Amino acid sequence: MLPSDYRGGDSSSPVPESLEEKAWSQLKDQVPRLWVVDDDSVTRCFVGGVLKACGYQVETWEDSQMAWEQLQALDESQWPDVVICD
Repeated sequence: MLPSDYRGGDSSSPVPESLEEKAWSQLKDQVPRLWVVDDDSVTRCFVGGVLKACGYQVETWEDSQMAWEQLQALDESQWPDVVICD
């Protein structure tokens, strides 16, 4: 629940936007980037497919060394938001 959803009192009174609300409003249009790292191709494809179907931007990697090398080559602004590995 965002702070704007729970204001209490008179809902018609103006409430200044909090820093949290500003942050959420900037993030809502961004699609999170997820990396799935797993040496088992069935698991990697299944998990990656489910996450893609949920609307996430997904990249899959066969092993951690490959993912680590790619991560080091990227600018920090291009890093994934979440890495899922076993």
